[in-house]
Amino acid sequence: MDDTTMQKPARRVGSWTLGLVLIACGVCFLLYYFWPGFDYILVAKLSPLFLIALGAEVLYFSARPERGKYDFFSILSCLFLMVCCFGVTLLPTVWRYIGPARETAANAVSRQAEDALYPQLQDLAIARVTVNVYFPQPDSDALPGSLEELDGSEQMFLTVALAGDYAGPADFAADCRAALDGVRRAGLTMQNVDLYWEEPGGERHMNVSLDGPYMQDWTAEQIAARVEGNWDPTDGADLPDEDIPDELGESA
Repeated sequence: MDDTTMQKPARRVGSWTLGLVLIACGVCFLLYYFWPGFDYILVAKLSPLFLIALGAEVLYFSARPERGKYDFFSILSCLFLMVCCFGVTLLPTVWRYIGPARETAANAVSRQAEDALYPQLQDLAIARVTVNVYFPQPDSDALPGSLEELDGSEQMFLTVALAGDYAGPADFAADCRAALDGVRRAGLTMQNVDLYWEEPGGERHMNVSLDGPYMQDWTAEQIAARVEGNWDPTDGADLPDEDIPDELGESA
């Protein structure tokens, strides 16, 4: 039996790290299911250790080419490990943007903002007021939990459903201007304010969207010029037959 038949087969590069990743993932799943309060976000932050292990394995077999080999499957496993590690590394950042802590803080501030607006809008016929809050900062530990903790980096969006009896855009715009004054008295800064009204029957409706502080400082006349919708129930209605002019006239 010669040396060729006694030689051990070369190991594929990346197989050790792949096995380590599979074992670690299995242990993390078991801990998550059977250990209440297991911090899987902390484990995700430690995922770059797998890239370090992969790099060490590549260097090891580069110095000993007779013990390891690069082929399609080893390269594929290395790429797979890199993509998985980079994806898991991004998980904590994504979680800070979409996690329950952010939603809970936003809902708490939204409710407080709506409560602050209520006494300022009592003189108006209001059907509904909705405030949506968005926090752009990624650090969920520093999210404000009340209006007093806001630092100005947040974005607030207001939707007001008016319920008055309006004859046209001028009347609607007057109440819009009064609602905006109420927002200012409440000490709130809105990124965008949407105001709309719809007649119970649905035949007439009006709406206006005011983006930014400059538009929200407009007068009622300026707001009226931007109102969209259908406030004239006769718009688009067919004229009676006797009112339709005979454009062709009598041929006789």
